[in-house]
Amino acid sequence: MPLSSTVLKANGVVQTHAVVDTWAWDKLKKLNNGGPYGGKPAWSSASAQEKREKKDGVYYGLGTLARVLLRVSRKAKGVLKPYRGKSMKLHHLVLLVTEVLLPGYVLGSKTGQKNCDHEDENPANNLVSNLRIVRHELNSMRKGITASGIKPDWNQFRFGLPMYTTFMKKDQFASISSEMKACGYGEKTRTGKFRQTIRKRSRRACKVAKSAAARAVLAHLQATESDIFDAIKYSGDPAKPRKEFSILKELQAAYAPPVRKSRKRKRK
Repeated sequence: MPLSSTVLKANGVVQTHAVVDTWAWDKLKKLNNGGPYGGKPAWSSASAQEKREKKDGVYYGLGTLARVLLRVSRKAKGVLKPYRGKSMKLHHLVLLVTEVLLPGYVLGSKTGQKNCDHEDENPANNLVSNLRIVRHELNSMRKGITASGIKPDWNQFRFGLPMYTTFMKKDQFASISSEMKACGYGEKTRTGKFRQTIRKRSRRACKVAKSAAARAVLAHLQATESDIFDAIKYSGDPAKPRKEFSILKELQAAYAPPVRKSRKRKRK
């Protein structure tokens, strides 16, 4: 399906179309019962929204694709009936019609809630095999892999501690593991606030420190809240579409210690 904007990128590639399984798309059109306003034909294009960043009170577009939306018909039926007349994320509708997401279950982006994760990080790819339901905290953590989020800071580099906001909201710094404390969690600055960023002299040192911090967080969660890693994806069987699995190993692999590349000396 064509996107309303053809200049937004995902994974460094301009996205012009949203991709959906044919059988899932057929079910979606049938339940939608016509076009966005109850007429026919059904959708001719999908709305593409740009990812934005707030700076000094002003939002700036980043040129990347944030989400793909479809407006549900006012005559929609079945699992789409509660969303009549609303603009919904395409991945949400796909999960509903394929029965991976149960009717009435609320996806959200707050601590403790679950949301939809695109395995390849491309919002335009809505194949049901690419969609999973995971905890919001882990979804955000998975997007911030070891090499990302490292920024220059004068003559040093800095990065944000993985899942810092989650522990801050739950006020769990008093009960964190010694490994997390060694990585900077719970440490206070001169102003009395908890330290959120860590500074190192080189980018590589930041990668090593961020990897260690993330692995300490995962070990702590595995020991104290193991069910946080429970996720759901499509099983491949329409009769039993929901398959539960653990996302822990995937996160551990994403935050594996960076390997130093050996440099070969040129012979004179």
